[in-house]
Amino acid sequence: MIKKLQSLHDYVKKNYEAGKYDASANEYKQWTEDYQAAATTSGHADDDSDYDMGYQQSMTDHDHGFSFRNYPEAAIDFGNLVSGNRMHEVADFIKGYNAAKKDIVEKTQ
Repeated sequence: MIKKLQSLHDYVKKNYEAGKYDASANEYKQWTEDYQAAATTSGHADDDSDYDMGYQQSMTDHDHGFSFRNYPEAAIDFGNLVSGNRMHEVADFIKGYNAAKKDIVEKTQ
């Protein structure tokens, strides 16, 4: 097992030193910068509803070229039901996110 780990280490080190991971590192850095910029410029106030924040997040994801997220809406609704409505903020956020996703998809068709 130690020999396999050493072999894996050597393989990764060789490829790293050859610069084979530079493109991935640059893409990750760009994605991180874009995501942080989107988070700081989303412009939502603390009094925005959870639905509005979900809607805005979906719009931001689309505007920055990110893939839409797939939230487990049915599972959250069920959790909300059995927890005495303690997950309503999450449920509302997901409803807003999915509503914006639907609006964007309809506009692009």
